[in-house]
Amino acid sequence: AILDLTDEEDESFAAFKCDVSDETMVERAFQAVESKLGTVDILVNNAGINMLGPAETYPSANWHRIIGIN
Repeated sequence: AILDLTDEEDESFAAFKCDVSDETMVERAFQAVESKLGTVDILVNNAGINMLGPAETYPSANWHRIIGIN
């Protein structure tokens, strides 16, 4: 996994794990990034969720969660 690669001595990249639906975790992740790397020049936000089944059958809360994260 990419997180395992960050244990090596190559300092040219880093990966940080974060639940983007949790504002506190996002703030902590940005603090960790800035602490390790300094200013963020490029950010790849690779977050997304889905639920199985037709979208029209999703409960409203699930639909809002999917839209809020994706």
